[in-house]
Amino acid sequence: MGNAAAPGLTVDEIDELREIAGTMIPADAALGMPGADDPVILADIVRSVGRDLAQVREAVAAIGRKSGGAFAGMSRDEREALMNGYHAEGGAPAATGRPGATPTSPSARTCVDATPTIRSTTTTRS
Repeated sequence: MGNAAAPGLTVDEIDELREIAGTMIPADAALGMPGADDPVILADIVRSVGRDLAQVREAVAAIGRKSGGAFAGMSRDEREALMNGYHAEGGAPAATGRPGATPTSPSARTCVDATPTIRSTTTTRS
């Protein structure tokens, strides 16, 4: 990914964001779909942070603290449980860049309704 961190997120924050994004949107090999941790997709996310930089930083830091700095070493189930706990505790507004929003407020409802729970999915073809 090179020096895509400047002028926004640091390299360490991007590394954490890669793990978080990959947990939220994992790759699906059966469908040939990359996850959000794919270098091209992640680079687009990093470029798109813009005015939400402070909220993204807050979310990445909070998830890092909740994991004791060990998010990358956690199992998928542990990561998902941690992220769902973060969301349930009101972390969604920081993660979505909607300051002052709560999971039930009108300004957050669209995002919350779209992604109420993070969970692994397995696709089977008939």
